[in-house]
Amino acid sequence: MDKVYELTGDLAVEQLLELYNVVRVRRRLRPLEVWHGTRERLVFKIEKYERKRWKATHPRKEYMRKQAAAERQRVKYRGVGKFVKGLLAEVIGHDEEGHPLGHSYMEILKKTKAVFPESAVDKKHVTWYCNKMREMGEQPPVYRERSKWK
Repeated sequence: MDKVYELTGDLAVEQLLELYNVVRVRRRLRPLEVWHGTRERLVFKIEKYERKRWKATHPRKEYMRKQAAAERQRVKYRGVGKFVKGLLAEVIGHDEEGHPLGHSYMEILKKTKAVFPESAVDKKHVTWYCNKMREMGEQPPVYRERSKWK
């Protein structure tokens, strides 16, 4: 975008109109033959189109993709409690004896912090949700991988 500012500084209105028509044709718009506005307005329009083009072609950063994925999960669950309960109830496999295995509390805490970074969830909350599920009659997998709390 800085190149556009540098390029348009010394150009006459006719030259700017040629540059603007190149931008318009690229956007599949009809080129203009005459410009009736001010020079500054023409420069502004060229910069606006180039800004849109730059935003469309600029590669997304990895953290932006992660934030978008976290936002989709946040909308899906609409709260920390439902998200934690969903992870507590999830069966990730079975042990040798056929018992269902669930996520460890540490994994649940890490995933919750990734999706809801502003929340104050800690180990007490995760165990509270697990006990609350048992009280309500839901049976989360009892067998979990043991992990040390930090």
